[in-house]
Amino acid sequence: MGKSGFVILSIAVVAASAVYKTDDLLDLLDRRNVIRTSDGVVRLGKVNAERVKVDFKIQSTKSNEVLLQSSTFMGGAFAEAEKELSKQVAAVNKDGGIKGEDGKKESLDTRTATYKDDVKITKRTYIVYSSETMPFFELTLDNSEEVVSAGTKSIYSMISELQEYDQKAAVLAEKAPSFLGRAKGYSL
Repeated sequence: MGKSGFVILSIAVVAASAVYKTDDLLDLLDRRNVIRTSDGVVRLGKVNAERVKVDFKIQSTKSNEVLLQSSTFMGGAFAEAEKELSKQVAAVNKDGGIKGEDGKKESLDTRTATYKDDVKITKRTYIVYSSETMPFFELTLDNSEEVVSAGTKSIYSMISELQEYDQKAAVLAEKAPSFLGRAKGYSL
């Protein structure tokens, strides 16, 4: 074996040991993917996926019936809730509308429709992690509730607040643990 063969063999040995050590280092880092919560430490191991989600729900305070809800990736909460409201209003209008105070049926408008009872609005932002040790783990970033008195706010104005809430959720998501790297769009 000549000098060039020896040099090539030496480079191959160094490269192989570097690859071997890189695998060891990656394994060590994967074991260190931990999240500290108020309940303790969660060891995720190798993280395969992480998704930032927003849940939105309006429910009657009298019956606890869910009147409108959406669950989507961050940035799409308003559009999803608006689509659901439009479907509900279209269904009511297809049946002739809703009875007014005079007993006649009136068509609903998505921009002005209100609820006849008090409602509770719940908004929740969280990250769903999928990893080798935890196939499904949710880390809640924000959870808020608000009671709205009957007839004081249109349903559309309630869901319009999701546009501002998405911005707040984006700030929270930026500060949250990300093991895969979070792009400016926030959806992974």
